[in-house]
Amino acid sequence: MSGCGKPGAGAAGRTPNGGVYRPRRPRASALADRHLAELRSERRLQRLLEERVIERFLKCGDPHQGFARIYCPECRHDFLLAFSCKARYFCPSCHQKRVLAYGDWVEENVLAPVPHRQYVFTVPRMLRPIFSRRRGLLGELCHIVERLLIQAYTGASVKGRPGLILFVQTFGDLVTFNLHIHVLAADGLFGADAVFVALPAIPVKLLEQGFRCEVLKLLVAEHAIGEHARLAPQRLLRP
Repeated sequence: MSGCGKPGAGAAGRTPNGGVYRPRRPRASALADRHLAELRSERRLQRLLEERVIERFLKCGDPHQGFARIYCPECRHDFLLAFSCKARYFCPSCHQKRVLAYGDWVEENVLAPVPHRQYVFTVPRMLRPIFSRRRGLLGELCHIVERLLIQAYTGASVKGRPGLILFVQTFGDLVTFNLHIHVLAADGLFGADAVFVALPAIPVKLLEQGFRCEVLKLLVAEHAIGEHARLAPQRLLRP
């Protein structure tokens, strides 16, 4: 059985058997100690969502924000489990749990026992601010990647469809806006009878050129860049 509540000020995180829950210390991080006030004062938090995620992260694992008491009636062992923030991407602990749980679920329920290949499509620095301001275009990028891979696979004179999982990621190692799309693709096609046919790897240059062309066409159609940029993409699409 378990109980929920908030501990008193003098016994924060202490269990009836004397054990002490040692919470995470997000407020000891450089973000909370030095940078959060700076980000707020300089108005660098562009969306309300960003500030809310940071606030949730700073409360992650703090028993004063609520906890569950885990108790085993057989061995009489118990301990307190503080609530987590469950924030994606930002909280390293909660996000890693999501990644591992989702990865296990995909492997057990989605992926067929066939070879797979990973593709990563990136957008150059000069174009990233456009997508940062217009988040609705991120889904269009996924549609572009999906079309390119389907066209490349189906050009192999084999009837069928590829199996694809696509993820949009909007940050890099430095937590700056670094847009790229991860793709996990079955390395071949599934026919109507569910028989898998393995195919050679798609040439990188083919995907590179196709992605460049389609992204520029999208941005021209959305009036985000001028026609002259689409016709002279070499400088614009430098990584």
